[in-house]
Amino acid sequence: MSVPSFAEVFQQAVRHSGLSLERVRHRLAAQGIRISLTTLSYWQRGRSEPERADSLRAVDALERILALPAGSLRSLIRPYRPRGRMTSPGHDLGSSHRVLGENSLVEQVLGADFARLNEAVRTLSIREAISLDARRRVSSIAVQQLLRATGEGADRLTAVHTFDSGMRAAHMEVRCGLPGRVPGSCRS
Repeated sequence: MSVPSFAEVFQQAVRHSGLSLERVRHRLAAQGIRISLTTLSYWQRGRSEPERADSLRAVDALERILALPAGSLRSLIRPYRPRGRMTSPGHDLGSSHRVLGENSLVEQVLGADFARLNEAVRTLSIREAISLDARRRVSSIAVQQLLRATGEGADRLTAVHTFDSGMRAAHMEVRCGLPGRVPGSCRS
């Protein structure tokens, strides 16, 4: 089963809310967020996705307006896709800020090392599976992430996972592999 796209979830949430895109745009404007009707339509049809900081702020507001769980739309936004000429596929500190926010707790904890956050690895794919119990509460979350080293000495990944207050503990299993070897298992 594939993960639904940002466009599919956004379109379904708008339909379920009973609001027109114009009403959604009006509710965003009431919160001081100016997004054109065309942009909302493009997002809904999958023609484009939010990328800029003000668009991501709109996504957070859309989750509230459409009565969606926090992060449910934002988590579906694909990674930033640079346009135009690129001289190097180097590390983009801006992408860390777009995901975590300016001056996030992660940035404060890592200090100067934040500028090098995961610079020697590239995500090839991410798969998330969420299980619900009989009362429709999250009972488990599994995340699989396939990475490629893009520089010498890449042997770590800093991952940040935020859980609701209902989650008491988390178990994390990490499978590590080296080129030419069958992945072994290591726990953290």
